[in-house]
Order: sequence, then C-alpha cells, then structure tokens
Amino acid sequence: LWGVVENDLNRAVDPALAGTALSPAQLDTVKECVALHYIRNPQIVKPHHDGFATARQQQTDRLIGLGLADQAYYDQHALWPAGPQARQEGVGLLQARMAGYQSSGGLFRLSIQRLFETVRDDWFDRMNLELVVPASSSKEFLVGDVPALTVNTVTKAAGIRNGVAIGNADLIFMPMAPRLVAIVGTGTGLRTASGAEVDEFNRYQVTGASQFVYCRPGADFSNEIAIWRPPVLP
Repeated sequence: LWGVVENDLNRAVDPALAGTALSPAQLDTVKECVALHYIRNPQIVKPHHDGFATARQQQTDRLIGLGLADQAYYDQHALWPAGPQARQEGVGLLQARMAGYQSSGGLFRLSIQRLFETVRDDWFDRMNLELVVPASSSKEFLVGDVPALTVNTVTKAAGIRNGVAIGNADLIFMPMAPRLVAIVGTGTGLRTASGAEVDEFNRYQVTGASQFVYCRPGADFSNEIAIWRPPVLP
C-alpha cells in the first residue's frame, strides 16, 4: 500500500510545483499520502499499545469471572486450577493467539490498515485538496516526523498527541516539498502563502513533532525552531 501511493507521488507533486492543475487521480494520490502519514507516525503506536493492554485486562477479568480460564486450564492439564497463578495460566492459554499477533506487530499492522481506510474513505473522500506554495522565494516549509498534522487553529494545538483528531481539527495539512504544502479540507486549487502563514505552518510542524523536524540541506531554521519548540516539562 505504501509503495503504491509513494510510486505515484512524483507524478502528482511535480505538476503542482510547476503550477499545473492536478487531475482527479493525482489529487486522490496526494490525499492518500496525507492519510498514510496521518496514521503511520510515532504518535499512533502508544495509543495502540495502551488500548491493547486495556482490552486484554478487560478480557482477563471476563475470562476469570465466567470460569472460562478455569476450563482452559482443565482442558490443558486435566486438573482444575488451585489458585490465581494457575487461573492466570488458563487466561494465557486463551489469549495466546492474540498475544502472538500483538508481539509480532501483526495486530498493529491490521489496526493501522483499518484506520487508513477509515480516514481515506469516511473522511478524506468527501473533502477537497488545496495546494499552497510560499509567495516569497526566501520562504520554505519544514517537515516533522509527524508530517500530516491535524490542527485546532483556535487553541493552536497540533497533532493526535496534543488531543487533535480529524473530528476536532479545522486544519489538516502536510508539507510535500520544501515549497509545497497540501491542505485537506474545503479549499481547492493552488494558491500562495504569505511569510507569516508559512511560519505558522512551520510552527505547527515543530510543536506537533514527536522528536525531529527536517529541512532542506543548506537551510537554517535553528533560530525559529528555538522559538517554536515546546517547553520541556520537568
């Protein structure tokens, strides 16, 4: 899936950089790329693992409460469990297959596949795509390790980690090149951005990043990043 989208990306980005209108297929390629990066980023991993741990504990309580853990232990050993340790072994027998999927990464793979399809089909399919380039030749876009960001422009919060999902975002964007940003929303076509708007896009990339932001070799954003970087909590 990643390869299919990425292999078509240059054919969509190059015309945009040249100021040429994109075909419907090219617009879909860019939207799919934004959707992929929205769901495939470091900040998605922790909620998945936390959610799995919570679900596993809830299932453990249910298996013990219904006596299913006792039955699994008996089926394995022809003995009824004599205490909580043996009962927990029965739980482990029942959860072994799912735990294996989780430890191998397979469950996460299925989870992000499903999330991608939801974002692409239930959200982005009914939204437009707007392409933005800086008005000034001296301005460029940064890109963070969470490049596709959902933003609440009222609170200035950016990204899932900061509590902004698609449903409560009024800006969804992703830098596609040093001088190109894609916005999934209500706008269409290609427009220019003022220096202040470019700075705002870059500030969101810095505050929404997990650990790193990147720029074109030779560009120097160190002063701006020092200003935009979120404070380190004790």
